[in-house]
This record gives sequence, C-alpha cells and structure tokens, in this order.
Amino acid sequence: PCGVGAAIPPGGTREFKPKPLFLKLLKFAGAPKDTLTMMEVIFYLGRYIISKQLYDEKQQDINPGNISYF
Repeated sequence: PCGVGAAIPPGGTREFKPKPLFLKLLKFAGAPKDTLTMMEVIFYLGRYIISKQLYDEKQQDINPGNISYF
C-alpha cells in the first residue's frame, strides 16, 4: 500500500524499492543504490533529517515545517 516494491535476495534480507520521489530524497542523503533494506532506508532518512536540520536541537523532534524537497 505504501508504493514500495519488495524483493527477497538469496541471502534472505528483504530489500525495498522506494517510490521515485522518496528514492531521490534517500539518494540525496547518500544512498548508493535503488533497492535498500529497511535498516538502510532508516539510516539514509536519518542522514537526510540531520542534513536539513528537520529537528529541534533541544527536543530532537522532527519539525515538519522545515521540510523541502530539494
């Protein structure tokens, strides 16, 4: 339902292919490929949040008012 395709490679780790706009965001944060594990998605999403300072440094909360798509 979230528009993410999943594939299970021989190693058994599930990888996802994010929708194009979300993939663009992840690649902006350094994601090197088009299919990622859930842990990789979380890692690169965290890097994006930090790089765009989408959080309050005192409360460490995400601030949706600062979100921009590049």
